[in-house]
Parts: sequence; structure tokens; C-alpha cells
Amino acid sequence: MIANDLHIKTQHYYQDLFDSKPQSKQRQKAFELFKTLGFPNARNDVWHYTSLSSILRKKYLYHYQGDNITNQNLLKNNQVKSIIDSVEIDNCYQIILINGQVVKYPTENIESGLDFNRLDKDQDILELKEVTDNVFDALNCAFYNDGIYVKLAPKRQLKKPLQIINIITEEHQGKQSFARHIFDIGSNSECVCYETHICIGDVDALHHQGFQWHLQENAVAKMYSSNHSNLKHNYLSNNYIELAQKAQFENINVELSGHLTRRDTRASLLGERSHADIFGLLLNKNKDHVDHRLSVRHFSSNTTSSQQYKSLLNDRAKGVVTSQVYVSENIKKVDSYQNSQNILLSPNAKIDTKPELEIYSDDVQCAHGATVGDLDKEAIFYLQSRGLSYESAKALLVSSYIDTIIQKASDKNAQTWFKKQLVKKLPMLEQCQELTA
Repeated sequence: MIANDLHIKTQHYYQDLFDSKPQSKQRQKAFELFKTLGFPNARNDVWHYTSLSSILRKKYLYHYQGDNITNQNLLKNNQVKSIIDSVEIDNCYQIILINGQVVKYPTENIESGLDFNRLDKDQDILELKEVTDNVFDALNCAFYNDGIYVKLAPKRQLKKPLQIINIITEEHQGKQSFARHIFDIGSNSECVCYETHICIGDVDALHHQGFQWHLQENAVAKMYSSNHSNLKHNYLSNNYIELAQKAQFENINVELSGHLTRRDTRASLLGERSHADIFGLLLNKNKDHVDHRLSVRHFSSNTTSSQQYKSLLNDRAKGVVTSQVYVSENIKKVDSYQNSQNILLSPNAKIDTKPELEIYSDDVQCAHGATVGDLDKEAIFYLQSRGLSYESAKALLVSSYIDTIIQKASDKNAQTWFKKQLVKKLPMLEQCQELTA
């Protein structure tokens, strides 16, 4: 079957799903955009290095909210509880989704000026937010099952962070689900959000999460994300951020595993002196395919941004990092930095990395760079000459390489949170901690 036929058949499948029940005007609008955009193929530059054929052929069963009791009961499951314990943050506002459904969110003891609303129905808030030109974001807005709307009033600095834990269990085998989360952060307010996607067991499923951040003047938001999928699970994520004057956004994404993972992050700097940092680590192995597309769009003068990624790929893993900077017309004093560093631990691992610049103004500084290689053999030899074994020398180099991204987290608790997960996934790092203790 040629790709176009597969795409058409899949679109018909979603059309039948969409027509199976009445839909709101917002969902109809999103679905029309989905049909207009269509599924991308290799001729589409944005998806050139990532094939969707493995997902489109499956026709995953759409996960309606008929499994409410099952998912609520899973919250009491010992394995699920253990997973939550392994990543949870102490003293936080915890939001837990199981198989795409919100099963826990804050309803009491909430700070003044902070509101949580569940998006399990067609609330008016979605009428105010436009979907993007991303086909999967349009699909998400048309089919979202659940999610959370967080509103923080002006002049509030949250005493506790937010945490979203998204868990996929074996009950989700062969299914697909969509969640959507919206954050409205008032002027001069600050918040921190931790987000984790975890797959339990050998589950072949598809999950998509959409995030929308709206930062008002002088607002500050930090989002720290990690992904623990499996060899069959597919995870798609869109993260869209709008920054008003003097707003700041910090984002760190750490990929630890997953059959097919795609993250699209787009930050729009709409007001002067707004700033966005987007950092990431790809630490995949086996036959994982992980694709991150970053786009920072400067629409105002005196705006700054930084995009810095590192990958460490093993076995037959494939990584894709596309980093874009867009500078609109008639603005000045824009400063942007892009850097992608990649280490391949196996001759069969592969990375495609590409910085992109689209600049329509003159008074800008946009530095960019990308490197691909393996671990420094001379550095390993030197460490061995100082008495370390080969494995210990390798662990030290890997730890140092990874740590430069983790240290970018301005929240020290986030650094600890990431390192705890990294040690579990990369045992060599625990050995390194012993060496440096």
C-alpha cells in the first residue's frame, strides 16, 4: 500500500470516529483543520526523518471515557503506586492521568489565586484558544479525552510545584488517547511544572498530549519533562508557549525510552524582553526512534532565546533534532543561540540534526552549531592511565556529558529529580557517583 493510500484510509477512519457522536464547534473547527492538513509524509520537511506508517497501519481503538471505574481502580494498583512513588515530587499539586484519563487532581488546600479545572467536557475555555498548524495538535483538539486547565492569577508565586504524571498500563493495549492541558499564568506570577510520561508493561498503544502555555507580562514558568515509554509504545507531544513582555519560559525534556516519540515545541516571543530556554537530552537505545522539533519565533524586538540539545544513542536507536529560529520583519536586537551535540555509542545508532534559520530583520545575532561523534578515546585512555577501568572512565565521561544539560535547570529540585531517574535508567551513572563521592 502506498503512503498516500494509507493516509487516506486513516483519515477516513478518524472521520468515522468523529461522526459517531455530536461534536462542539471547537472540535469541528479542529477536525476541519486536520482534514485540510492531512497526515505528513517524507516529502514534508517537518516529518522528513520520521515515518508515521507504523502508527497509521494500526488503527488504534479510540479510547472514550467508558473506562472511568477501571482507571480509578488502577490508582490503587501496587505497581502503579510504585511507579508514582519513583517519580513524584514531595509537597506538590499532583495531577495523575491513567490511560489518558485524569484520575486525580487538586480540589482542596489550594493557594489563593490558583484554580484547577478538569477538561473532560467541552468547556468554553477551549473556544478561546486557537489550534495550530500542526496536524496532530488539530487531531488532539478534536479528540481530546481529558486534561487540566490551570489558571494562576497575577502577582502569585506558587509555594508548591505542579506535577503531571501520565501513566499508560496494559489495559490500554491497542488503544489511543488524547489529553490536553492549558496553563494561563498571570502577570508577575511564577510556577514550576514537572511532567512525566510512563508506560507499564509491553503495551502497544498511542498517546498524545497537548500543552498550551500563556504567559502574561513578567510571568515566569518552568517545565521539566521526562519520558519512560517501552519498545512498542508511541508517544506524541505538542508544547506551545506564548510569552508576553518580559515573560520567561524554561523547558527541559529528557527522553529515556520509547518505540516512537515525537515532541514538537514552539515558543512565540510576542513581547519585548521575553526569553525562552529549551534544553533536551535524548538517551535512547534498542530500536527507539525519537524526534524533537523545536521552534522559537521572535515577533518582538529585544527578545532572546536558547536551544541546546544533547543525545547519547546506543544500539539501533535513531534520534532527530530539528532546531528552528524565526525572526519576523521590522524588529531589532534579537539574540538567539542553537546548539546540538550528539554522541553515538554504537555503529548502528543514527542521528539527524539540523539547525534552521528564517530571518527577516537585520539587527540580530543568531549563532548555531551541531556536532556528531563518539566518546573521546583520548580522554578514556587518559582516565585509564590514572587508574580507572575502561567502564569507570566511560561512566565519568557520560556523566559529565549529561550533567551539562541537567545543570541548566534553574530549579535545584529539578536537577535532583532528573538525576534520580537517570541513575535508574543508566546504572553506569551510579558507579560514577561512587567514584566521585
